[in-house]
Amino acid sequence: MNRTTPMIVLLLALLLAGCGMVSTDPEATTLRYGGGIRESTNEFKGTVAPGTTNMITSGTGMGDNYFPYPNTQRSWIAASTKAGDGFKQANGADRAAYECVTQDDVRMLVDTALYFELNSNEGVLRQFHERIGRKQRPGAWTTDGWEGWLLPTYFDTPLERIVVETCGNYESDDLRGNSETRRSFATNLTSRVSREIARIVGGDYFCGVGEGCPDINVEVGRPELVNQRIVEAEEQKQIAANNAEAQLARNTEIENALKAKRQEVELYGAENYVLLEAIKSGQVQFMQLPEGGTVAVPAGGGGQ
Repeated sequence: MNRTTPMIVLLLALLLAGCGMVSTDPEATTLRYGGGIRESTNEFKGTVAPGTTNMITSGTGMGDNYFPYPNTQRSWIAASTKAGDGFKQANGADRAAYECVTQDDVRMLVDTALYFELNSNEGVLRQFHERIGRKQRPGAWTTDGWEGWLLPTYFDTPLERIVVETCGNYESDDLRGNSETRRSFATNLTSRVSREIARIVGGDYFCGVGEGCPDINVEVGRPELVNQRIVEAEEQKQIAANNAEAQLARNTEIENALKAKRQEVELYGAENYVLLEAIKSGQVQFMQLPEGGTVAVPAGGGGQ
């Protein structure tokens, strides 16, 4: 008998008995709705556990519809990278970085990343599917629907607006040069993003990563200046600051050397200090004589 015959026989038996088999993605929570001839497609039958393998359905289970939604951490990333004199969307990003104007009227690009999870509570997930997930085609449970309209609509649009509004509360130099300021910026975004997304979708369907349903976490990178002339001016300002710092170090070194000399003059006296410096420079030399030795010194003035 052919090795595949028993499997064919089993499948035929399941079909004749009004049965079927269902397997689910281990990274998805799957909603189950009726789909039989005598059933309403709106009849909710609960969820199928992630990673279910060959679950047998029978009776009215034949023809049921299954909608898998991700139950693991997801992200939405807006990031750009330098390309010549401009910028382009970074590899792996969902879109280019958001452009905003700071309090001092400087245009900047802000790399932003959101990390979140879909609320997998059965009642909440069912409500999300019926209100949002099947609202458009392809449905949000598909990759094309999730990436094609769900995230751009409910994440990109509100996040861009919040970044632009919040950016106007900060100075450009502070955002670029102060990591504490960037953390404050990210914290302000985090506190607003979850509320805004929940308002738009009509519920707490998206949560941050962690127990319960915390705020969606937002991270920001060091902003980039958009205007090339400002970039050049910023570079010149940094060069000038580095030069000033170097000059200050040289001035400090000279001042310390002068202070040391003044202390030596006070210690030895002015005349002795001059003699000491002459000895150090080699202008005055000493000859060491053996014990008991003599030395002849020419008579001065040419006398006999």
